[in-house]
Formats: sequence, C-alpha cells, structure tokens
Amino acid sequence: MKVISFDIGTSKIKAGLYTEEGEKVGESIRDSEIIFPGSGLAEQDPHLWLKNMEEMSRKFMDKDVKGLGITGQMIGLVPVDRNLEPLSNAIIWLDSRASREAEEILERIPLMDFLEITGGIPSGKDVVAKILWLKNNRREIFERTAYFLDVKDFLISRITGNVYTDISTASARGLVDKNKREYSTEILDVIGITADRLPEIIDASEIAGTGKGKFSGLEVVNGSGDAFITPFGAGAVRDGSVHYYLGTSAWASTHTQDYLINEERGIGSVPSVIPGKWLFISESETAGTCLDWFMDNLSPGTDYDTIEKHAKESPPGSRGIIFLPWLYGERSPILDVYARGGFINLSLSHNFRDVYRSIFEGVAMNARWMISGLMDSGISIEVINAVGGGAKSDLWMQILSDVTGLRINRIEDPQNATLRGIALLSLLSLGRIGSHIETEKYVRVNRQFEPREDTREIYDALFENFRGSYEALKGIFESLNYGRGE
Repeated sequence: MKVISFDIGTSKIKAGLYTEEGEKVGESIRDSEIIFPGSGLAEQDPHLWLKNMEEMSRKFMDKDVKGLGITGQMIGLVPVDRNLEPLSNAIIWLDSRASREAEEILERIPLMDFLEITGGIPSGKDVVAKILWLKNNRREIFERTAYFLDVKDFLISRITGNVYTDISTASARGLVDKNKREYSTEILDVIGITADRLPEIIDASEIAGTGKGKFSGLEVVNGSGDAFITPFGAGAVRDGSVHYYLGTSAWASTHTQDYLINEERGIGSVPSVIPGKWLFISESETAGTCLDWFMDNLSPGTDYDTIEKHAKESPPGSRGIIFLPWLYGERSPILDVYARGGFINLSLSHNFRDVYRSIFEGVAMNARWMISGLMDSGISIEVINAVGGGAKSDLWMQILSDVTGLRINRIEDPQNATLRGIALLSLLSLGRIGSHIETEKYVRVNRQFEPREDTREIYDALFENFRGSYEALKGIFESLNYGRGE
C-alpha cells in the first residue's frame, strides 16, 4: 500500500509517494507564485494549488495508492461560496493588512480576556482579524462567503466535497476557545459570523472523505497545518522533544501535557494533533526567505553554494555585522508587525563575505531568542532536531549549534520533513502505524553538530547586541510602518 502526500508551501508545492514502511519512492516539486498587490499584502491563487496537485499526482496514481494527505501553510483565508468556489485570491499568512482590525478586536475584547479564550494575541496577520477586514473592506465578498477556509481545508473540500478542519488549524486562526476546544461564540460575535460559516472540527487523523475526480477513490486524511505536522517528520512527538524548522519561515516547538504561554516572547500553545496534548510553539515569519531575498535583489545570479562558500571565509561574528531578519514583521521572539530587517554596523572594512555570513548568523540569533523563550517557560533542552530546507546547509547547522550552545541533530531528508510527517499521519489514519509515538521509528538522524567552545564568547556578545538592536529600533520601525498595512 502507498499514500500520496502534499505540502502546499508558500513558495513551493511538494508531492511525495510513500510506502507503508514510510519510505519515499517518488517526489515532485513546483514553484508557487506569491502575489504582492501592495504594501503588506500577500496573496495566492487557490485554483493553482489544486491544478498543480492534480498534475503532480498523475505519475503517482496506481492501484497500490490508497490514501491522500495534505498539509502546508497555515493562517490563510480562502473565502468560498456554497459551491466551494473561491470568491477571491487567498489571503496568505504573510499578509498583514488587518492590523487595524486586530486593534478593533481588542477594543471589544480586552487583551487578557482574548488571551484567556484563545491562548494567543491577535495581529494583523491572523485569520480572526482578516475575516473582520473582509467585513470592513470587501463587504460583498464577506456577505457571499459560505465558508472561511484555510489552505488545506479548502483543498480537501474541493477533493471530497466535505468541509472539515482540525483543532490545531482552527486554534491557530484565533477562533477557538482553547479550554472548550470549540469555536468561541464571543469571538465570532465580534467579527460578525456564526460557526456554520466555518469548517466543522474533527480529529486530524480522521478520514475527511473519499476523493473525487483526479483523486477518485482515495481515502483523504483530515491532517493539519505544516507546523503541527512537521513534528512527526522530525521525530519530535514526545513531550519535551524539540524540533526547529528552518525554511521560508521558522519555528521551534515541543509537545507538552499542560498548557504553556510566554507572552513576552510571543510563544503560545495550541491543541496538538496528538489528542490531549499541547504544542508549545514559537513561530518566526522570515528565515530562509531572508537569504532568498538577498540573492534575488542584492546578489542576482549567485547560488546557495556560492553564498555558503564565501560565508565560510568570514570569521564567526561576521566581523561585527548584525543582520536583523524581520523582513515582514515578526511573531516570535518579538510580536511586532512593524519590525523590519537591516544590516547594522557596516563599515568600509567589511566585505561581501561578512555580509553573507551575517545573514546565516542573524537567523540563528533569532532562533536562539525563540528557543530561549521555550527554555524560560520550563522546557529543558539539550538537543534539537533540525529540519527544513535550511537544515541542508552544514554551515547554517554549525552556526545554529554554536549560537544556541546546543547539539543539533539534522534529520535525514530534512527539506521533506513536513511531507514525511503528513505521510506518516496518513499511514496512522489508515491503520498501518499503531500510534503517534510509533512514527518516531520512521525518522533517522543524518548528522550531529556540536557547539564549539571557541565561539561561545563571540556569539554571546553578538546575541546581546542583536536583542539590543531591536529595543533601540522598535520605535523607528513603528513610525516608519504604521498605517501602511504592515
């Protein structure tokens, strides 16, 4: 038996064919276009997601394929009509147009009350605020919308005809009462909708329905968003086991028995894909995409290998350059939609090698700040499982180990950890794996990276200046960006 898995990423769509032993025997990847209509706006065409999925799956379809699992980017908004047709482009997680709506919500529900209900703080990037933005700014679309869906829920609805979500995805949208684990009527009243305009919540491992059309006959697993599925592909499903994902964005998370929150660092808990557990997660908006942006705009024609080769030629600390990686606002370790990136302390004595290395180090500094937020909340961490496209870089993994002072286990095939995770959940749903914990045996470590003692003093000092840079600049960020939809 085999299953097809999809990871609908922000910049790429990945497909994989997995056996019931968890072995990947086929894969496909395509670029995915992001539309930037204006400052702070980010959209994608939902029709293209489905079109690409159908085309990519053709070479995988045979009589042995029994299941389909879909995961991918979260905190998106796809308004659809009764026929499940999109009424606009999807407003994706990068989009921060709803900052004023987030403020409006907090005018009607005090911050501490909202935090008590949902476990999070609304920002202009959250779905709860984006629904209100539609109501305030695109009233016709708002009124015609039958369901306000997230990315994977939209795709599953089109494939099966059933409108479902899972508790983790629903919670991440800022719409769920974390204690009751159901939609909050108080919050829905504030944004002007009722629960029947949202997908029904069922378990992530349940079968959402049987596929139709190009996916006819396949058992479609309900699944969850990428941040909630990746722990399975990273071998980090036990309580206290931490994984760090370094891709377009970044996050660090661990499962816990009890609800945890670190308000200062913007770290919260959401109900886990594993029933009865919480996922304590710190999410960063821009990580690997910082390198992409730099290559595309300031070093066109340069590839990753060349960047890494030259970055190695600069010493630890990049000779004093600090790179701030907040190119599109930030969630954690700072909750600030106005924060922006930059290079600090440039001088005529610096060269391109130092600039290159500072990008790797800036993302790692942000990771240290995120991970320290987990540790400050009582999580004991000695080793981290690293996954994502950025984890393929030996240099980045060594820098991450040096900066955090922790052992880094790079997981095999790290760029496909999310794809592997949804495949393993699909096999669990279809009865081929006995429990969530058993998924660990399908994940292997590729290489370990140990922190080097001779870099500790350099990176400790750089980290203090990294944090201090934000404190010094946050007022300027807000002054420059407030009211621009960012």
